[in-house]
Amino acid sequence: MVNEGNSKKTVLREGRRNRQASRKRTRRWIFIAVVGTAAVAIIAGLFMPQFLNRGPTDLSDGRSGPGTHPSIQPAQHIVRGQSHPDYNSVPATSGWHYSDAGAPIAWGTHSSFVPEEVLLHNLEHGGIAIQYNPEIDAEVIASIESYAENLPGYPSCVIVAPYPGLQRPLVMTAWGALMFKDSLDSEMDSFFEAYANKGPEYLGPDCGATGYMGR
Repeated sequence: MVNEGNSKKTVLREGRRNRQASRKRTRRWIFIAVVGTAAVAIIAGLFMPQFLNRGPTDLSDGRSGPGTHPSIQPAQHIVRGQSHPDYNSVPATSGWHYSDAGAPIAWGTHSSFVPEEVLLHNLEHGGIAIQYNPEIDAEVIASIESYAENLPGYPSCVIVAPYPGLQRPLVMTAWGALMFKDSLDSEMDSFFEAYANKGPEYLGPDCGATGYMGR
């Protein structure tokens, strides 16, 4: 009887020890999960490109930064076929634009000309357009497209498209800013960093979902 009693006590003690060990393991894994989640959030905050965390930009006094800065024209929505005053730059960098199922257009690379009334809606959302004269060499066009594909966050916030009649090989535009280039260079990186996702309307870290945003 004594041995039987001791045996039961031993079993109970082992059970308690097992439950205590299990609780310690659970607390340890919860601690690791919490610390790990916090570490990931901190690292993401440190290394995420700065343009991903921007808000709407007040451009009432115009732009400053790389390129030239035509005066800001009204960000007025119009319907297709509706007339509007002339834009004050070629390509346009602000002004009257469509807001429908095709404007803004999907981010990324396009093989055909994007009408300014469409593209301006993308620029309003913080997009950067890289347009080129379609008469330049195919190899140069391919290098422009490759450059765009390596920009942070591509295709978000980026439009690449031909612009027939362009007087220079390529041009970068943002809302209220443009920069003509004869070839790819580091100034283009500066332009992108200065203006990407810094339009008068902010729709999130990806410049808004592709296609119509209903705004």
